[in-house]
Amino acid sequence: MPDLKPIFIPQITDENSQWEKDFSKAFQSLSDDLRGIFSTTGYFIDRGDPSTIDFDENDLTRDGEWHELNLSSIVPSTAKLVLLRVDMSATSSNKYLSFRKHGSAYVYSRASIVSQVANIPIAGDLVVPIGEDGIIEYFATSTAINSFNVMICGWWL
Repeated sequence: MPDLKPIFIPQITDENSQWEKDFSKAFQSLSDDLRGIFSTTGYFIDRGDPSTIDFDENDLTRDGEWHELNLSSIVPSTAKLVLLRVDMSATSSNKYLSFRKHGSAYVYSRASIVSQVANIPIAGDLVVPIGEDGIIEYFATSTAINSFNVMICGWWL
């Protein structure tokens, strides 16, 4: 991460007004806050242009249950979030392909793609939390999801 330096800090002399002194202090404080944020917050790593998809309907179980999906061979253990590009088609509407952090049980802590119309493909980008073990969980409602592709596009450290 590059060293962040203030863009502008006015020089304080005895000739400066009180307003200029207060502005300088406030700007320095903001600069310090931003430096702290950027030094502790991660950044996105683009995986580049993979030559193929990572998972498809032949790789994942479609039975309406949560299953583990190990991404550790692609995503580093320091990743906090993973960006998935998902497309799917189902033989009926309202079929889900969902992903969540490994071990999560909260119903709203998931990223999903849902079929809107039978046999019409749908695609989306999903952001999913990931732990140090490199495992996330997935849920495919049923075999009515006749095709899908999952590609790991990148991750946040």
